[in-house]
Amino acid sequence: MSLVALSAATLFFTQPAQAQEWKYTRTISIPPPYAPVFADTTPSGDVVVTTFNNRAEGETDLPVILIHQPLSANPGFYVVCRNRFPAMRGYSGLAVGNDGTFYVSADTGDNASSWIRKFKQNGQLDPAFGNNGEVRPGLRVLGLDVVGDKLITTFAFGRLAVMDRNTARLTGPVQGTNETALIRDVIVNPATQMIYGVAKGAAWVWTGGTLDNPGSYQLRRLSQDIMPEPRAGEGIFFDPVTGSAVIPFAKTKTLLTINAAGAVTPSAITGTTEDVRSIADAVLLTDGKTMFITDSTAANNGRCGIHVMARQSVDAAMDTSSAPDESLTSIAAVTTATAVGVTAPPPTATPTAMAAIPWVRDVRAGFAKARAENKPIMLYARSEKSDRCATLEQSVLPSADVAAALAGYVPIYFDVLSDTKLSQELGIFRVPNIAVYTPGGERKGVVQGRFEKQDLLNLLTK
Repeated sequence: MSLVALSAATLFFTQPAQAQEWKYTRTISIPPPYAPVFADTTPSGDVVVTTFNNRAEGETDLPVILIHQPLSANPGFYVVCRNRFPAMRGYSGLAVGNDGTFYVSADTGDNASSWIRKFKQNGQLDPAFGNNGEVRPGLRVLGLDVVGDKLITTFAFGRLAVMDRNTARLTGPVQGTNETALIRDVIVNPATQMIYGVAKGAAWVWTGGTLDNPGSYQLRRLSQDIMPEPRAGEGIFFDPVTGSAVIPFAKTKTLLTINAAGAVTPSAITGTTEDVRSIADAVLLTDGKTMFITDSTAANNGRCGIHVMARQSVDAAMDTSSAPDESLTSIAAVTTATAVGVTAPPPTATPTAMAAIPWVRDVRAGFAKARAENKPIMLYARSEKSDRCATLEQSVLPSADVAAALAGYVPIYFDVLSDTKLSQELGIFRVPNIAVYTPGGERKGVVQGRFEKQDLLNLLTK
């Protein structure tokens, strides 16, 4: 597909300011007149953002914009698709599948006309999805996420829906309404299958169910409201490194990190005063250390922007500067990629030396098996392109003491090239990566990059 390039945008740099979990580094200007709102990443590591019609009157065609090579000094801007919106309306959700397909939703303010649409990598509607690429559920649609073959959304208000991402058929019953939970966006932790939502600056969470059995989910509040009313464009993101929900809070220009206990840690987004106006959504890039935050109100230069934040507490094990073959960013870049997605390679065979280990080669099936059998999980994430992985597979993983330590685990074998998006969602930014999870999907520990066999044994036996 030949994408339509937007006019060239220049980078606007400002002085960094100190934050807590995250530190502001710069702002990327978006070509006018577009206002970015929701954000996601593609399997190849590009960033996709939706836009908003902030005109007081009149309809307009709003693009979904792809930012190609977002970590480069001069990222490219392309239009993925366009959809028509009335004044003061725009997309209410965005999700990108692991095959590079795009899902967008519209909350028109009217039950009958709100919709979800699926676009192929070539920017055309997918006719197999719903009714020729579109679903009109008869309810307002607020927020989207994709995990594997499931599309997750909420209907107004607080009504959780899980559907087949290919056909739009519901997986289970739509959860009942909760008029106190005016949720505007959703995000899933793919390991625990907990689903987070945001409303009035507060985090909510669905627990107790799975994406295959959504009828068992129960909704509860995770943090307190910090706004009197919900705001269009409120976004939420799950940070797999810290296991926390992240909410950009527009009023105080702050990034709120909320852990499972509901404790809130703020990080200031402090560019110059004219830079940071009305932040909306956040997305983590493939390096695991850089976050993009959309801002839907134009600065004094007439352009809206995306604020770039750097993680401050980076584990040394995540540093791949001396070993680029171990970096997810490098691995994702060498896949068979277009500007809007990738074609995943066929699964690689398990190395002969490790054949005795009863590997589960499907990540989601492995987590489901562990949940059903109440066993902990050992997830081995690797790549053919990493020399360190090859060494590990020949001399460490097949050893008798490692095999003994694995007794009682569900061992999962995961080639990150088969699903780079899932790698990112699980917090795998460097290979080899071996993580231990509880049967419920909570990560308890990880070794990655350059580690010794004893480090692995300590992880498996503690």
